[in-house]
Amino acid sequence: MSYENKLQEIATALRKGSPYFKAGWNISALQAFIRDGGCCVYCGKLLLNTWDAAKTATIDHLLPANEYWEKEFQTARMRFQDAVTQYRQYKESPATA
Repeated sequence: MSYENKLQEIATALRKGSPYFKAGWNISALQAFIRDGGCCVYCGKLLLNTWDAAKTATIDHLLPANEYWEKEFQTARMRFQDAVTQYRQYKESPATA
């Protein structure tokens, strides 16, 4: 079994066995936090050691929000342009005239 598959299996079991992780955790984020030992990848702070620290455990500790959204925007922009092209092609096709 690959490391990725094992990590997914472990995270899935954790979510099934814990209401805390089931209710508020995205499976991909949970896998990343397991992979990183519950630590912020930037400052090394242990985020799942105390309740106060756990309340700050967000995906920004895996990838800064501004960096994430900038990358996501590049993908979204291309998809939006494709959607506009599809609509225009449909609108201009002889079948819709």
